[in-house]
Amino acid sequence: MNGWEKAETKRLAQLAELLRAKIADNDGWLDFENFMQLAMHDATLGYYAAGKPAIGAQGDFITAPELGDLFGRCLAKFIAACLPASGQVLELGAGSGKLADVVLNELTQVHDLTPDYLLLETSFSLRNKQDELLGASKLADSYQWISSLPQQFSGVILANEVFDSLPCQVLTLHKHVWHHYGVGLDDQGAFIWKLGPPAASRLTVGLKKLEVAEGYILEINLQAEALVETLATCLESGVLLIIDYGFGHRELRHRDRRDGTLLAHSKHQVLLDVLSNPGANDLTSHVDFATLADAAARAGANPAGFTTQSAFLLDLGILDMVPAQTAQQATENYRQSRQLQTLLMPQEMGDLFKVLAVTCGTVSHLPGFGMRNRISEISDTVA
Repeated sequence: MNGWEKAETKRLAQLAELLRAKIADNDGWLDFENFMQLAMHDATLGYYAAGKPAIGAQGDFITAPELGDLFGRCLAKFIAACLPASGQVLELGAGSGKLADVVLNELTQVHDLTPDYLLLETSFSLRNKQDELLGASKLADSYQWISSLPQQFSGVILANEVFDSLPCQVLTLHKHVWHHYGVGLDDQGAFIWKLGPPAASRLTVGLKKLEVAEGYILEINLQAEALVETLATCLESGVLLIIDYGFGHRELRHRDRRDGTLLAHSKHQVLLDVLSNPGANDLTSHVDFATLADAAARAGANPAGFTTQSAFLLDLGILDMVPAQTAQQATENYRQSRQLQTLLMPQEMGDLFKVLAVTCGTVSHLPGFGMRNRISEISDTVA
């Protein structure tokens, strides 16, 4: 066992003991939101503090920007059409920094724009990776890391695969009453699901009409709602663009989706056991886009566009960005085809991933939603 493996073993053991102590201090039960917060985001022991590669071929999952430059080039085209005069770009959770690199280069070279590009990253290890990549760029002076959201912002805010990783509440229907579903310990000290107290009415007010069976499980993400409200409040003029996997209420709360959407990702494998080995795997839940649209509207913003990732990218002309293929470039031809397949095909990212655009101020043109704008399906406030 090398030095890093020893440190990783020690980190996971310390995190497990911290979680067990929290459970013991709370009479044998811990709210899942707190469990996920510690497992994923604890500053020294959580998943994102590990320093191991989480994103990419060597990590646990892959994101659209890591597949190639087509995704970033499409977003650059979107930004160029929506960016207010003197506006900035703000990216939340910028991962490896690849998206920022592609977007700003495309804006500069193709659209003759070089806006300030702000990055808000809470993971120290990812912040270092971003700095390593972007610090070597010819446009390095345009990048700026910030530690908190600005009170006022004009421009485009990007949130690609951010909301799925926010810790959520888990509820289950028990004897016709919605209860919290949290974490306890078995006789050997392993983490297990455990029924908690009845949920407060503010969590269940939208669930009364659901016709679901005993034991039905669902997630409610209060952190996601709060973040959207905060972003919409600080956005004076421009667009908040959220790209993630998830659904509107109708699909997300279907009676057959009885086990919820929580998943763990490890080395590109999907694991259903999200409690095992906390801190070692990426934990996510599907995004409730209807709830996000409602939160934006409460903050005075305008939920203006909602569609699939496939429709969004096609409307932005992703196919026109692929150069003509030649027989002499077999490897590059395959790479481009595979990139398009992953981004667009329904069985890949194409339909599962959705795009939500929220506008503030005057936005004269909102590209990407011309093929099919489904905002009326998830929000009563329609642009």
